[in-house]
Amino acid sequence: DILDLSKIEAGKVELNEKEVDIREVVKAVVQTYSFKSIDKDISFFFEVDERIDFPFFADPTIINQILLNLLGNAVKFTEKGRIEITAALVEDHGESCLVQFQVSDTGIGIPTDQLKTIFQSFKQANKETKLKYGGTGLGLSIVKQLVEMYGGNISVESEEKEGSTFHFTLQLKKFDQTRDGLVSPAIKSAGKFELNKVLIVEDNKLNQQYLTWLLEKWDITYDVANHGMEALKFIEKEKYDLILMDIRMPVMDGYETTIRIRNSVQNQNSTIPIIALTASALVDEKARAIEVGMNHHLTKPFSPEQLKAILDGLGSQA
Repeated sequence: DILDLSKIEAGKVELNEKEVDIREVVKAVVQTYSFKSIDKDISFFFEVDERIDFPFFADPTIINQILLNLLGNAVKFTEKGRIEITAALVEDHGESCLVQFQVSDTGIGIPTDQLKTIFQSFKQANKETKLKYGGTGLGLSIVKQLVEMYGGNISVESEEKEGSTFHFTLQLKKFDQTRDGLVSPAIKSAGKFELNKVLIVEDNKLNQQYLTWLLEKWDITYDVANHGMEALKFIEKEKYDLILMDIRMPVMDGYETTIRIRNSVQNQNSTIPIIALTASALVDEKARAIEVGMNHHLTKPFSPEQLKAILDGLGSQA
């Protein structure tokens, strides 16, 4: 969090804007936390204004990180009850729109005297909260700055023991289909890029579940490695068309694994596409992934459409 905040304040977060389906982004974030919260008595709901029936031209990693931080807090401070995300069209200016998001929960709430400072760095509601729930007190400060990058504002309404509701707005440009219209590829074949077998390198069981579900839906075979060392054993025996590589893993991380794959002369998989999977929007992490030999960078959680867009790009380059 400290590194994220310092990068944002130094202006080192690079916007990577593309076609974004707000409904899919919200849905992916809610699905991520509904999986992670199966041990809690929480119901999740999301609703996107039906008037938002068009894509935006924005950076999905920024929107993801805002929603992830807010929903992560909601889950952390809610033992049971309801968590809801909504997105509403407030103003339509033709080429751009003002969209208001709302993240509400039925958790422990925030004391009234703490509401004015909650978005400041290293601020948490009180010492008891920090001792019980942990954290750095930087998450909301990061969210505020990311919201402001898209010309928006954020506010909160809360009452102790009754829950909290965060409101934020984003000024988003509509996606121009004539500029770089993204066409979802046929998954099994994108141009000259044939996708038949994929290696998933990911230690998180919930992320594994999402990725394997996605590939099964697309009728693509796969193997799963829990860390880099397992991945290296797989690629010695099998030929793959694509590797989905988590960055942060035990035993051997994604950077080191990629370096070894690319530098192995006798490895039949040394030149295949590798997509980095990360939970960070920092440009440094993206640059590092490309530097060690990965082809693309995808921020978790991602929608099936976002992965399709990358596969389509691989097909056009083949």
